[in-house]
Amino acid sequence: MFNQSEVWNRAKFFALLNPKIPTLMQVRDPIEIIKHVIGLPWGGGSGIIEASKTLQRKFNLTFDYHYFDCILKQRKKVLALPKYFDGLRGENFIWDSLCNAISPKTLRYVDMQELSKDSAFGTLESLAKYFGFQAPKEQDKDIYAAQHFKGNLSYLWNRAPLELYVNAKDIAQKYSKRRANNIFNPKINLSESIRILFMELQVLDDFVNLTEHFNCLNGVGVYVARNDFEELKADKNLWEATKEYIQEFLDYLNKESKNAQNARITADEVLEFLRKDKESALNLQSVLEAELAHIKANRPDIVESWKHYQEFVKICKKV
Repeated sequence: MFNQSEVWNRAKFFALLNPKIPTLMQVRDPIEIIKHVIGLPWGGGSGIIEASKTLQRKFNLTFDYHYFDCILKQRKKVLALPKYFDGLRGENFIWDSLCNAISPKTLRYVDMQELSKDSAFGTLESLAKYFGFQAPKEQDKDIYAAQHFKGNLSYLWNRAPLELYVNAKDIAQKYSKRRANNIFNPKINLSESIRILFMELQVLDDFVNLTEHFNCLNGVGVYVARNDFEELKADKNLWEATKEYIQEFLDYLNKESKNAQNARITADEVLEFLRKDKESALNLQSVLEAELAHIKANRPDIVESWKHYQEFVKICKKV
């Protein structure tokens, strides 16, 4: 339920912020937000966040990568929206509350659509000029066009990269989906192995991004130190074994990531629920009317562009 004391504490914190500092507020279609906060295995003792805390992140060529099922196969598609959405005022829908508490002299809204893979680079160029920070570099444009949050997959490296240590001594026992009888070698020789990182796509100085050598997922980076890459390529047997293992691993990540994505609740399913539950729809409407007041008055074009929210408005008119 809605906790009024939490709102007061939040308002006190916001009031400490300097209203003279230009403010950037990122917003999103509220129905799109709701689909991300329900029916997902984020919390609890067996949730993704808990599983990611104890995840084994160092492995070698003998490692059965299906171990990562503990993250990738966590799914919970249960569409059970609450009767009351007041709790989201303090967690997700705080737009008008934030504006009222800070009263910034300069406020710029950025909608989630402006941060899409096709628009993010241009948006950041514009924001850099407006706010006076360093503009993104042209050579890094691919990073801004990547899909950085990929559901379950992101929780594999949300705390630290995955680290594959490749060593010629492990080739004979290399794991492969085509060799189910491989013998797992739990001992990872860190000092004599070449380290390869799996993580979100980004700029890493003195590292080579290996994704051009693989059929890779959008937004996933595979990195090796520049000096180590030359050493790895010089050992043809190790390089071939490494490429085969990494491609199998990436194929597995791609498949399970898609399966998890397909199991997620959609905005259309949220709308269908609200059509059938009038009490939920009306409560959500009361929450959104309050929190969208400022943006409706100052950037009605953004609100009008929210396809699912506009459909929700139609639903409420029929209630």
